[in-house]
Amino acid sequence: MSNVRLETKINIYNITGAKVKSITTNDDMNFEFNSGLYIATVATSEGQKSVKLLVQ
Repeated sequence: MSNVRLETKINIYNITGAKVKSITTNDDMNFEFNSGLYIATVATSEGQKSVKLLVQ
């Protein structure tokens, strides 16, 4: 996660929809996950976005 300017809430879900991680941050950060497909929802005061993450 880079270019974090505002308080950002990040929720990460596995492919079955189970929440894997939930973080609130004001700084750039890195994540480490097992191989697989994940969905991340990123929310700030400016809006929300969902992205697919493929970890190999």
